[in-house]
Formats: sequence, structure tokens, C-alpha cells
Amino acid sequence: MKNKGKRVNVLEGRTKEWGEIKPRQYRSRQGRSDSRYIETFKVLVAAGIIFVAAMGIYFFINLINL
Repeated sequence: MKNKGKRVNVLEGRTKEWGEIKPRQYRSRQGRSDSRYIETFKVLVAAGIIFVAAMGIYFFINLINL
């Protein structure tokens, strides 16, 4: 035996996919690239800001009309 005293590497001789560990992609991001995910997030943030601004303007106009 050549490897007497050494630990056997169970991944040796297998495909390279066994050796690399990819970061986990959550279910909501399945199939989306990072740039697409960031673009979607920016649109959601912009929509939230517009919504808050619109609600502020609405309440301000109602306050003046009283």
C-alpha cells in the first residue's frame, strides 16, 4: 500500500464540482444574477420612497384644507 499512514482523500479522482463549494442561493433568488437582484432591489427602494413622499404630500394637503 502506498498510502500507509496517510488519510485517504475521498474526493480525489472525482469531478471538480465535488471540490468547490458555491455560496448558497436562497429560493427567492433562484436563477437571478447578482446584477439583476440589485437592480430589482433598487426599484423596490425607489417605489418605497415615492410611496412615502406621496403619503406625506397627501397628509400635508389634507392638513392645509382643514
